[in-house]
Amino acid sequence: MLNILHKSIGQASLLNDIPMEQAQTSFEDRFVVKNPTLIQLYSIATPNGIKAAACLEEIVLLKEAEGIRFDYEPHSVDIRHGENHSEEFTSLNPTQKIPVIVDPHGPDGQKMNVFESAAILMLSLIHISEPTRLL
Repeated sequence: MLNILHKSIGQASLLNDIPMEQAQTSFEDRFVVKNPTLIQLYSIATPNGIKAAACLEEIVLLKEAEGIRFDYEPHSVDIRHGENHSEEFTSLNPTQKIPVIVDPHGPDGQKMNVFESAAILMLSLIHISEPTRLL
């Protein structure tokens, strides 16, 4: 299980605390979206945060086996220092909880924010069953 979580929240495993490089990086810098066509994951190593990341990693592996490219962009949110209460994060999730996924390919091609780990897991089923949305 630990090996499938190769995607990082920064440069370290999602299961670790925020890495030293990121501890020196501001939330604003970590919040920057590098590739807006990818799903954006905003999370940290909590049980619910790990559920979302593990689910996305499983989709990456499943789609790779099918020859379909699927990827996501992780962003760490340090809830210990209240980053989840920032205006930027609150614009993604008014309940100010992690994890949050921003899906740029939501219904009718519109960007959609999904929060609560159960809702994220349900969204993942859509991505598994509709490969054309992943391209």
